[in-house]
Amino acid sequence: MKRTKCEECGGKIEKKSVEVEVFGVSLGKFPAEVCSKCDEEVFDEKRCGRV
Repeated sequence: MKRTKCEECGGKIEKKSVEVEVFGVSLGKFPAEVCSKCDEEVFDEKRCGRV
């Protein structure tokens, strides 16, 4: 299901590559849906891989 509106604030959703860091170590950039208003990030686990 494609999200068009943020569930948190109602802002517009944009697809972006987001850098992920854990304890200051970069794990790389991953595709995410990001709210243009509140910056809520939602990652697709199918595209990012599972740990």
